[in-house]
Amino acid sequence: MELLCILLRKEGYIEDVLTVLTATGIHDAIVLNATNMRQIIAHDIPIFAGFKRELGAGADYCRLVIASIPSDDTIGDMLNLLKKSGLDFSDPLLGSIHVIPCRKIV
Repeated sequence: MELLCILLRKEGYIEDVLTVLTATGIHDAIVLNATNMRQIIAHDIPIFAGFKRELGAGADYCRLVIASIPSDDTIGDMLNLLKKSGLDFSDPLLGSIHVIPCRKIV
């Protein structure tokens, strides 16, 4: 069992990601609206106010998709379908995918 975390940084792709997850048998994902740390530092922490232009220059869109994955086969199928859908997570501007081993789920 593994924990899948998809960090999506570009708007307009969440439907494609969720469609691929559903196609690979993942139906219990959680989708969170997230805030990039750079945005918080640039806008909410006064000591960094002088760096607002440099720190706040990234995209504001950030979604986090979290799901439990039963097997490595599911991950491989998911990655293949994402590529076929035109989603290239080797581009850091699109986002990133993290797979974390889980020893036990209670």
